[in-house]
Amino acid sequence: MRGWPLKRVIGFGIALLAWTACGGAGSTPATQTVTQAATVQVRDDAALRNISGQYSGTIKDSGNGKGNAALDLAQYRNAAGGTMTLKYGTQTGSASDAFFVSGNALRGTEVSSACVFAESAQYDPSVHSLSGSYRALHGCDGEKGTFTLKQHCYYARDWTIRKDAGGLKMC
Repeated sequence: MRGWPLKRVIGFGIALLAWTACGGAGSTPATQTVTQAATVQVRDDAALRNISGQYSGTIKDSGNGKGNAALDLAQYRNAAGGTMTLKYGTQTGSASDAFFVSGNALRGTEVSSACVFAESAQYDPSVHSLSGSYRALHGCDGEKGTFTLKQHCYYARDWTIRKDAGGLKMC
């Protein structure tokens, strides 16, 4: 009777070791793929432009006419998102933006309380501006427009050692 718990523990340990060995062998390619992807992503980080920061400028909308816009944009690697505040006369509204960043090009979606828009923009590093267009995908039938926003400052990113240059200050 005294040896039974020890035999049980040893048997359980052997079974656990065998189980993890099988699981480890099957997961090695996946682990390698994740490691390779992370390595590739880190190498690409230095090439990514820091487009984060605070912007303001003008917007021209097919339904609301000319107005002012401000964008507060955060970025993590090639994903960027934030809030755009819009003002047409005395009316003020906001929308949420989410972008995929590739070089100086941004492609994504803007969502307001009633509409979903496809949105694209181009960042011009020589003048620190973001120019783009949008069109309604859902709600706000046929609404479309353009915007030009000037970057005033940028947010520091801690996922790379590369500093953003060009005269802009941190927000």
